[in-house]
Amino acid sequence: MNMDPLIMLEAVGTIAVLSYVWKENAAYRFFEFTAIGLVAAHSIVQTWNNYLKPTVRDRMIGDGEWYLLIPAAIGLLYYTRVMDKKFSWLARYPISISIGYSIGYSLAYSPRPFLKEFRNNFASFGHVNDYIFLLVWLLVVFYFIFTLMKKTKKTLRVTGAITRCLIMIYMGVLFGTSILGKFSRLLGRYQFLLRDWLRLI
Repeated sequence: MNMDPLIMLEAVGTIAVLSYVWKENAAYRFFEFTAIGLVAAHSIVQTWNNYLKPTVRDRMIGDGEWYLLIPAAIGLLYYTRVMDKKFSWLARYPISISIGYSIGYSLAYSPRPFLKEFRNNFASFGHVNDYIFLLVWLLVVFYFIFTLMKKTKKTLRVTGAITRCLIMIYMGVLFGTSILGKFSRLLGRYQFLLRDWLRLI
């Protein structure tokens, strides 16, 4: 058994977290709240060192960019959600601004790698997978464009049923991949306990 203090602490924490499978207990709650506290403290320190301090010290005080107080004031409106109801509506402004910014940013920059990959798929049709990709893509696009018409057109009802099956297969693949990822992390924890801590393997 490895008696290194850090290894012992990690092993005890791993066993405490895995004990939740049996039932919720004080050891699990202690390590859960400890992890949440560490993540919160780390994020606060990182935000202060990487964003707030350089902005206040260098840009506002150093360069005189005092207009940055305006977005800071808008950001503070988030906290009106926990205030009295007559002020809580003010939180809608920073929420709407952040959502609008995120959507605009994703539409301006995120589609480029996807569109480039999409274009490359149609550059040369040399494999049967290229035709399957094109067929599935067309079916899904038409399914969502003609959703309102599928009740009246028999052809759209048939293609809609096929497309729903394809979408469910895709969702199943995503679900299976996420479950396998979780099992991979669980096996990593078991491997740590048996190899690094107990040295049985």
